[in-house]
Amino acid sequence: MKRSRNDNKTFGPAAAAMRRRHIYRDMREAETQLSARQLIDDAVAMHKFQAPSSTSSTKVLIRSREELALYRLKRRAELDEKVNRGYKFLGNWVKYARWEAQQKDFVRMRQVLERATAFHGDNPKFWRDYAELEQQQGFLGEARAVWGRGLAALPHAADLWLKAALMEQAAGDVGRARDLLQRWTTLPSPPPFAFELFVLLEVQSAVGGQHDRVRDVLRRYVEHANTPEAWLFYAATEADALQHPSRAVQVLETAREALPAEALWTSAEHRVPLRLAQLYAAEGRKEDARALYRELLERLDRPARGGVVVTVSSSSSSSTCNDAGSAAAPAVVDQRVVADLLAAYAQFERLAGGADAAAVEALTRLQAARFYEQRLRENPQDLDSRLSLYLLLRRPGASAEEQAAALACLRGATAVPLQGGDPYRAQQAVVLLMEYARACEAAGEAGTAQQVLSQALQRFPFVRADCPRLWQEAAALEERLGHVDQARKMLRAAMHVTKDTAVVDALLQLEERAYARGSFTDREAYLAQLRGLYRDVLKLDPLRVSSWVGFAKLEEREGQAARAQAVYEGAVRTLTAEACKQLRASFAYRYELLDQVDQLWGRRMALGQRALRRLR
Repeated sequence: MKRSRNDNKTFGPAAAAMRRRHIYRDMREAETQLSARQLIDDAVAMHKFQAPSSTSSTKVLIRSREELALYRLKRRAELDEKVNRGYKFLGNWVKYARWEAQQKDFVRMRQVLERATAFHGDNPKFWRDYAELEQQQGFLGEARAVWGRGLAALPHAADLWLKAALMEQAAGDVGRARDLLQRWTTLPSPPPFAFELFVLLEVQSAVGGQHDRVRDVLRRYVEHANTPEAWLFYAATEADALQHPSRAVQVLETAREALPAEALWTSAEHRVPLRLAQLYAAEGRKEDARALYRELLERLDRPARGGVVVTVSSSSSSSTCNDAGSAAAPAVVDQRVVADLLAAYAQFERLAGGADAAAVEALTRLQAARFYEQRLRENPQDLDSRLSLYLLLRRPGASAEEQAAALACLRGATAVPLQGGDPYRAQQAVVLLMEYARACEAAGEAGTAQQVLSQALQRFPFVRADCPRLWQEAAALEERLGHVDQARKMLRAAMHVTKDTAVVDALLQLEERAYARGSFTDREAYLAQLRGLYRDVLKLDPLRVSSWVGFAKLEEREGQAARAQAVYEGAVRTLTAEACKQLRASFAYRYELLDQVDQLWGRRMALGQRALRRLR
């Protein structure tokens, strides 16, 4: 009889018991009792069939052909049901086929995979798994047929072409691998690495120094992709793999004529002319290499608007530019590329011995300086170019004219806006301003240095960025000028702006130097100043453990063990209270605070032990 909801009111507390189903347990003693020995034997027998991977899966122990047939029938039904339900998941089909391959039933394996072609025929991974499964079982002919079907269905699947060629090469059939790569590279838009793999195969299979096949593929490569990368690969193969540097020179000379001007001279690194110059030097053609290096420098030095190429001359020789690409304006070149090019040219001249090393260094510095000056004319706020130009002009042994130019370069950083832009850019500008202030101080213009640093402190976006070094630099300048009180005020103001411990350390060192100079009447006044400083720091940031520890160490050095104990006690109390507040906010931060409390307790105990040793 079905009970209604009103029965809860009728039965009262017994309603819950009435809702329970009756469970009957047979508590009578069994007729046959298992002994402990039998239980142990059964456990050992079960453990014998445990999988070696120590997992919960067990091996199936089959003792007859009938059991094997039943197992296969059951497992096949499970896998078939799985692929019928999840036919869109490729892993189900592959798992089914692998199981059939384990049973050595390769006909069923192929039947399963053929069924999967209707759903996954457009997936390159399916054809790859299909062919690799045939290959693993030793059926190379069937694997080739599968690769062929996959390539016919998906001709732009690069991994299928690559895997098929690797299989043929591993099988030792270089002819079939060559045919595959030949078909791949004759597609309408083959990837560049297809030609490179083809070249690698031909180099490995070349016999007796016959490299005609290699060069044929390389020529097809540069005809298909007329890019600097293709020509450089052609030249590198000739020079390194085929050991023909002269042919590599001819290749790059042809590249200068074949490549368009925007790809040859306005690329980011000018790799083709630079590599050609290096090959000229290796072949002993020093004049050609020198002319090409200087042409590269002239291209970098050319104004961005284009025009006539300026001829660069030195003490040894002069050169003019080639007409190829004279109408093309240089692109914005990375400064690292310019530095590498100048270093390569200077190294070439030193090794060639055909020119004075000092003249070469002067020429390279001049070219680099003109390049960075052009960049600054286009964008006066380019801080990277300004810094690079300053480092070039600030070399050891620079003339008075170069020193004046370096100071003018730094002076331009004062016009860079600091507010409203990128905070990282503002920090970069401040570095240049601090260097400008140092240069002005060294030149005897201390007032200008003070003004530069003061304006930087006013304009720097301290809300979005942190720059404690600027405060330290300004305070150090005031201290060198004898304005100790002004330096102290600056560093105390910095304590309210930044929480960097470097500011506190700088202020402590300032007080120590002031005491050494005799600015305080006695030791007690100096200690009172330091104690007041630590109190101010701890009022601003009471959770700064380093300040508590420094305060306690100060008292300990002065022999005030009781004061040091009180400082440690205050630190422990403050951090413990903060940890209690963080009970529900952040457990990680709470545990970090408690860890710091433990360290403070350890320091306090060590202080007490040192005091006891002194008393003894």
